[in-house]
Amino acid sequence: MRPMKIIDEQRVGDCLDYRTLIEALRSGFASRSSHPVQIRRETGVDVDSKVLLVKAAWDQDVTVVKAQTLNRSNKQSGLPYIQGLNAIFDKASGTPLAIVDAKEITNRRTAAASALAADYLAVPNAEVMTLIGTGALAPHMALAHIETRPIRRINVFGRSPDKAEMTAGTISRLVPAIEVRAVRELPDAVREADIVTTATSSKAPVLHGAWISDGTHIDLVGAFAPDTREADDEAIARARVFVDDRNTTPKEAGDIVLPIASGTITAKDIVGDLEELCSCRVAGRTTDKEVTVFKSVGTALEDLIAARLLIGLG
Repeated sequence: MRPMKIIDEQRVGDCLDYRTLIEALRSGFASRSSHPVQIRRETGVDVDSKVLLVKAAWDQDVTVVKAQTLNRSNKQSGLPYIQGLNAIFDKASGTPLAIVDAKEITNRRTAAASALAADYLAVPNAEVMTLIGTGALAPHMALAHIETRPIRRINVFGRSPDKAEMTAGTISRLVPAIEVRAVRELPDAVREADIVTTATSSKAPVLHGAWISDGTHIDLVGAFAPDTREADDEAIARARVFVDDRNTTPKEAGDIVLPIASGTITAKDIVGDLEELCSCRVAGRTTDKEVTVFKSVGTALEDLIAARLLIGLG
């Protein structure tokens, strides 16, 4: 019996480069060969907003179970908001193969999924990206998007100017050939952007449709509960809307749930999801002028594909 591996954050980063992960996700969504099952449970919800999330997926080779805790009060103690582990099991025997740091694998597969969507939905010559959010996910979003579009400038906005400067500095050190700057005027930064990515913990819209220029691709990754959102109704109404999974995201993500509830859009206005885009069953961007939205909450298939790469199954 092979010994169980412990794969820490550093090892995940070494093994999962963005380009490889993007292409593995493209292949996985296109073939849908693994037919994963997703399970989502929230327990312990209380006044401190403590949540446990569990997702599982399996194919003919492996079973992957992710368990994450979400704790807003961790901000006061300097601990991450999201923490967790991925457990990988041999499908045939049930033997545990690996325990993986969930934070790093989640950040990378989330960013890779967004970059994959942008490959279908952003204008081909997208050069300016505006990134709203300064958390741990923010640098990953920038690094993944530059793999699919010729980004030459990245604007970084956060509620804290100091954190925006720090995040911009981090990204700049990782990709010195690209101009990265912290910005104070968000409306202007949105208007000039070809791609706008929101990766925040905000419960109310931080992105407004009135700021969005024709041809913009909007990438919404931060709000994952039915009562939270990052974009207002006008932003959603202006766009052709895509999601990562049309079976789950319209039920879980406030950026879709709330506009449907208000009558701004209907479920039929969701053009497609990643499976349909990657298998060419729906068209992505059709004109240079249209506004597109991609809303993700994360899928079990993404965790499964990333786990296969980590243990060498590809």
